[in-house]
Amino acid sequence: MNINDRTINASQHFRFSAAQQEGETLQYIISYASILQSAEISTSTWEASTASVASPSNTTTSATAKITASSGRHEITNTITTTTGETHKRIIALVVKRDDNYAAGDYN
Repeated sequence: MNINDRTINASQHFRFSAAQQEGETLQYIISYASILQSAEISTSTWEASTASVASPSNTTTSATAKITASSGRHEITNTITTTTGETHKRIIALVVKRDDNYAAGDYN
């Protein structure tokens, strides 16, 4: 994952780690381009039981959402279905810290 723009390459891993501060709403983009071959994304869904997912969208090769959460550990799942009927799933393991812990680099 590129920390500056939070773009994730789906071909690198199935699960990605990320950190952000409490109160931030950050956009995450998962690029599936390298694994789609000639297929395209037809649907994309985001699931998070303890985080807020807003503005979900997708192009033919990527899925995007804005994520906000309170301090703690969260798991956000993106599932896509392709035009050839394949299903791919990627997970973001998100750690959110209060301002005082984030500045100190304490993400536990």
